[in-house]
Amino acid sequence: NSRAADQFPPSLMREKLGVRVVNLGLGGVSMAMNEVLFRDYVEHNGRPRLLVIEPTNLTVDPTGIGHMRLFTIFSPRMERLVRELEPKHYFAQQIFHLFRYNNENLVRVLYGVLREPEDRLHHGSITPELVRIVRERGTSDLVRFPAKDAAFERILAFAREQRIEVAVVSSPYLPEQLENIGNYREWYARLEAEAGSGVSAWDYAALFDDPRYFKDSVHMNVDGSVALVDTMLKDGVFDVLRKGPGGAGAVRP
Repeated sequence: NSRAADQFPPSLMREKLGVRVVNLGLGGVSMAMNEVLFRDYVEHNGRPRLLVIEPTNLTVDPTGIGHMRLFTIFSPRMERLVRELEPKHYFAQQIFHLFRYNNENLVRVLYGVLREPEDRLHHGSITPELVRIVRERGTSDLVRFPAKDAAFERILAFAREQRIEVAVVSSPYLPEQLENIGNYREWYARLEAEAGSGVSAWDYAALFDDPRYFKDSVHMNVDGSVALVDTMLKDGVFDVLRKGPGGAGAVRP
């Protein structure tokens, strides 16, 4: 979702890694939509050497498709998913064909035709007042949804089938936000176990304790994104790109 879109900037990663990087993260979409995007990407572009998954997407509304109905004209998989999750939208756009264009992605696509796409980087840091508000919110738990868990398992199975290396990377939270998540350790331990031994798992949720790296409680700013990518490079998250297909990744405790 937006944590992947904002915190793994493709231009920065391409510059540091020397390989082509594509970010399929989009705000508000579900793991089921992630599966559609990933399968469509592989079908049209071939296998990537490494798939990086930001797994906290598993904890939000499993029915979210964002503004993706625009692309049902190109993707039968996406059309089926929109019909399943948002039948009113689906049948409305079958009757009124212009309805599918009535969303913000049309403007984004047109803008992308005119200008080279840019990384979604945020400048500025969260204010002390907002940090205080986050601290005082109180504790809540991360929730798992069976439908999203199933989509996650299918993505991992498809990656194994296609011989694509996978790194599951939990990106940083503002420390006050992480403290408010009562079950994070249990949630992550279960996630790591379900991912299996063939998947590299990297837990960076508590990587930074300085609010200057954050735009808000769950998104980093440009300084945080740069520091995260540098840490991933140092830790060996991308070593498979140097070793070639089949290279083993490290596992961060």
